[in-house]
Amino acid sequence: MAQTPAQFYREAVRKGCLHYPNASQASPDFPSYLLHSYHQLREKLQDALLGDAPAAELPSIRRDIAYMAVGLLAYGDVDMVEPILDGLPQVPKGYLTEKIYHLLANSLSALLPLPAAIRPLYAPETTRAWFQAHHQALQWDEEVGKYTL
Repeated sequence: MAQTPAQFYREAVRKGCLHYPNASQASPDFPSYLLHSYHQLREKLQDALLGDAPAAELPSIRRDIAYMAVGLLAYGDVDMVEPILDGLPQVPKGYLTEKIYHLLANSLSALLPLPAAIRPLYAPETTRAWFQAHHQALQWDEEVGKYTL
């Protein structure tokens, strides 16, 4: 049986969580780990915004939040779309070589029923507008491992 988009992104995020004790294998406590890490990073962002961290750290903190949000989105938490969008660079400069940004953007394309013309990496605000217009209609389908309208 082919891997669903949700399974792919769950596994990709799990393998990238170096501090997760069971990173090499699937575990039922992984969603709890993701949620805990997500909230810790949100607190770190709040501290940074209040001036307790250098402003240069903000993009990497947002990117790390977005990475955890990909995992949570792949478990059916639709409210993670906006944090993922917040983690994308506002204006990509040339070819983005950091694979993390491609993973973030591609997760949205794979897990949401976005129109083919919307490319989250290059048009995060267009993606955000689409999401806000369709948020209430999105339904998680575990069998196919993505959202449907």
